[in-house]
Amino acid sequence: MNELRLFNPTHFVYNTTLSCFGTFANIPMMCLMGVMSAMAIDYNEYKYGRRMVATAQSACSFGNKVGSGIGASIIGWCLGLAAYDGLATTVSPAVIQAIYTFSIYIPLILFIILFAFAMRFDLEKRLPEIQKEIAKRK
Repeated sequence: MNELRLFNPTHFVYNTTLSCFGTFANIPMMCLMGVMSAMAIDYNEYKYGRRMVATAQSACSFGNKVGSGIGASIIGWCLGLAAYDGLATTVSPAVIQAIYTFSIYIPLILFIILFAFAMRFDLEKRLPEIQKEIAKRK
């Protein structure tokens, strides 16, 4: 939905509506994270003979925390680069562009990257074979 927000980034109702749909569009990607970590745990057991559940979950948790921190920092970095002044009576065009950058452009780029990664994730095709091999070892 971010790509549609590019057409008219100044219209409030248009952008609010598209943001709601965009948030719902992210739900499938968020649901994949648990499944992908479970598949990684199975693959780790298949490849190395050790089921490292806690290590995989802590790595996911650490990645989420780092990603949240960087995501929150991007807002400050964009506004800082645009010389945002909270006491100014008017907003400069640079600040408006910074707001578009952290609310439209950067999420769009990251969504495309994550979608491309999720589409290349082929472990699901190999999972039945991997689970049979693990069961045979046990």
